Amino acid sequence: MKSNLKQWLVLTRCSNLPTVWSNVISGWLLGMAAVIRTPTVVVPSALSGTLFILLLGISLLYVAGMILNDVFDYEWDCANRPERPLPSGLISRSKAKWVGFIILFSGALLAVFSVGRFFNPSIFVTITLLVIFILGYDVAHKGNPLAPVIMGACRALLPMIGFIVATIDGIYAQPNIVYVYAVVLGIYTYALTWVAKYELTPTKNSYWIERLLFLIPLPLIVYYNYTYWSLGALIFYVLWIIFSNRRHPTPSGISARVADRIAAFSLLDFMVSGAILLMIAQFCGTEPMIQVKEVAWLAILAPPICFGMTLWLRKFIPST
Repeated sequence: MKSNLKQWLVLTRCSNLPTVWSNVISGWLLGMAAVIRTPTVVVPSALSGTLFILLLGISLLYVAGMILNDVFDYEWDCANRPERPLPSGLISRSKAKWVGFIILFSGALLAVFSVGRFFNPSIFVTITLLVIFILGYDVAHKGNPLAPVIMGACRALLPMIGFIVATIDGIYAQPNIVYVYAVVLGIYTYALTWVAKYELTPTKNSYWIERLLFLIPLPLIVYYNYTYWSLGALIFYVLWIIFSNRRHPTPSGISARVADRIAAFSLLDFMVSGAILLMIAQFCGTEPMIQVKEVAWLAILAPPICFGMTLWLRKFIPST
């Protein structure tokens, strides 16, 4: 039983889930900051059940995407990665297919209804787009030049979904940093997916795209009034990439580098924390508003905790 469970966990690549949580939470906190900055609005708790239901729904969507990815990659994995759970016969392909689609449907329902209403057009359309992108990538990513773009769109939607759900009860001043961050996440994921495509057969293309990873986060620093917090997070991110490159030389280290860069999603969120703290700074100390403290502590603690969880979980479950 334990062995079978381990194979399912390997199939889902669940060690990467904390990076998904971190992306959603950052978008959620940007939304909470927008609510806090709006006069005469009753600010809900940043730690409400809505956030946890949303995280559960998005987690199921991610897990389903990973399972179905292996289902549709079965023939390729049989030839190139026979140790994976499906080609090795440890998990039935047909069972994985049904489980993947059931989890995908369940995750979409949870995410859509996390707002506590029967139907909301904004979140319904956004989650529907995410499901379409997940399936589109899983079905037709091999040899498809648009595959990295589709995967980038999946990641870019995560903070947008968090923001939409946090501000679902009204119209608030939407900070442009939400869009900037979504674009940065999309480009980062595009570069990462392109490198991962050459995990087994690295090429010069993967090398020069890797170098772009040092530049991709810069808009998060220069756009939102520049904060020392975000600069410090950028320095840590750069040091992490340099450390990864030193520890995993190419070409044999491409797979390990990809895993390190997946973990770095949470470091990008840590840069966004600087913008979140700046947005709510004027409200700190003015009145005992517990919601401001919740947003501040979540912005400070969530990204590094998710980063640490990713590094710990991948000791047991491979990231790629």
